Amino acid sequence: MVIGDFNSILSQDDKCGGTLVTNREIRDFVDCITCLELVDTQHVGCFYTWTNNVVCTKLDRVLINSTWLNSAFDAFTEFLAPSCISDHSLSITNIF
Repeated sequence: MVIGDFNSILSQDDKCGGTLVTNREIRDFVDCITCLELVDTQHVGCFYTWTNNVVCTKLDRVLINSTWLNSAFDAFTEFLAPSCISDHSLSITNIF
């Protein structure tokens, strides 16, 4: 399991507002995720996990690989709305 603020997006759909991100800017992150066979956990809550009140972006992710998917464990993540504490969503991941 890999959890974090990756400061990168996987597709244009992961950003709302601001300037367009080029495919070149996205490619390295997509290549890394693909090479490591990572996928997002099941999740609910906020789609966009960071905002500056002008731009909204999905920067925070909880990723798992095929080994995790084939194990006896499962994971589920909830992304809460950004608050006065942080401009990022709080993520709560349950492992069961």
